[in-house]
Amino acid sequence: MMDDQSLIEAMEEFENDRVLAATADALERQLAYQEQIGGSLLSREPGRFVLDVKPYMDRRSERMGVAEWHYTTHLRQEGQFIQHQRLTQALSDAVHTALRNLIQR
Repeated sequence: MMDDQSLIEAMEEFENDRVLAATADALERQLAYQEQIGGSLLSREPGRFVLDVKPYMDRRSERMGVAEWHYTTHLRQEGQFIQHQRLTQALSDAVHTALRNLIQR
């Protein structure tokens, strides 16, 4: 029979294993996704996202007198895998760069 302290330690160890397994699973899914869009463990370049923006349709509303532009986008990754802590910033940088390039056209 286990005493209370041993039971508490066993439960804490079980919980730590569960958290570790969940974290490893999330990391594995993230790396698989980054690999699908172009990331690599072997690259020497730092990881970054690139948002390709291509014109899809331009039209002008005669009644309203305004122009409308529609675009298609494609997210890809270059360089190494991006660390989980940097994903939001890397995506934000890609969007800002794509918009800047679009405005300069």
